[in-house]
Amino acid sequence: MSVTNEISHRHQILQDLHFWARLASMMTAKFQALEEKALRRLWVDDFIPDRAIDTKYGVNVEGAAWIPSRFDFVASIPQKMLHRRRDCFCIRSFVVGEDQLTLRLEIQCQDKSTK
Repeated sequence: MSVTNEISHRHQILQDLHFWARLASMMTAKFQALEEKALRRLWVDDFIPDRAIDTKYGVNVEGAAWIPSRFDFVASIPQKMLHRRRDCFCIRSFVVGEDQLTLRLEIQCQDKSTK
């Protein structure tokens, strides 16, 4: 029973609506700042996380992103963000696969140890 609770606790990020709304806003700003005009036209309406897969780094969250059509996304989220407030974070890197309608993100904590 405690294993199930721990897994559920690690995957609570799936239900953190504030986190996903902030991430959508950040990703839209990233798109608008790009030099490539085709990507500048993109924006993120919403991230809809579906499942979390534990990794050595933290978790990979998979789901759908509306950019404005449906893209499959994977967001790598560090361990530090799974058990504490998720207010201070940034998008460390991202890759858009327009042909395959995919988005891969790497999220990073922003605190004293990462500055």
